Amino acid sequence: MKQNKILTALGLHSTAQHSTAQHSTAQHSTAQHSTAQHSTAQHSTAQHSTAQHIWTAI
Repeated sequence: MKQNKILTALGLHSTAQHSTAQHSTAQHSTAQHSTAQHSTAQHSTAQHSTAQHIWTAI
């Protein structure tokens, strides 16, 4: 029961942060649109490399 309460609390906290992030991004999305696309491409590549590393380790 303690673990469920902790997860629920974390879930609510994450949701609050996510809502704030969406609001902030909405205000600046036009100015940062090109930069955001570039950052997303780099982020995806980083995740892919990490996944390959995990498989190699196993």
